[in-house]
Amino acid sequence: MRVIAKKTGFDGRKIRQPGEEFDMPEGSKGSWFVPAQKVESKKVKETAEPGKDLV
Repeated sequence: MRVIAKKTGFDGRKIRQPGEEFDMPEGSKGSWFVPAQKVESKKVKETAEPGKDLV
C-alpha cells in the first residue's frame, strides 16, 4: 500500500523523512505514516470551498 511519512521513521530498509511517499506491505501499521489516499482525500476537502461547484 502507498503511504506518506508524518515524521521520520524506519520502514525496515531505509529511514523515511516527513512528507515522503513510499510503499509498505498491505496492512502495515505505524504511528509515523498514514495511507496516501487518506492524505489525498483530506487535501481535496481542505481546498474545496463550501458552496462552490467543482468543475
